[in-house]
Amino acid sequence: MPKITLVEFDGQVHEVEAEVGQSVMQVAIDNMIPGIDGDCGGACACGTCHCFLEKPPASDLDPLEESMLSMR
Repeated sequence: MPKITLVEFDGQVHEVEAEVGQSVMQVAIDNMIPGIDGDCGGACACGTCHCFLEKPPASDLDPLEESMLSMR
C-alpha cells in the first residue's frame, strides 16, 4: 500500500496510506486533510485540491490533468 505525505500551508504533515489507483485528492478527502475540498469531484475543473510535487510522477499524466497542473 503506497504512503503519501501531505503538507499543509502551515507546515503540518500528514502521512497517509492509499490504495493503488486511488487519486491523491480522494486519499486527502478520505483522511479529512484540511484545505482539500475537491469541489469538482476530481474532474480537474476547480483547482481546490491543487498540489505541488517534489518529484515528477512515476507515470504519464492524463492530458486533462497535465493541462490543469501547468496553470501554476
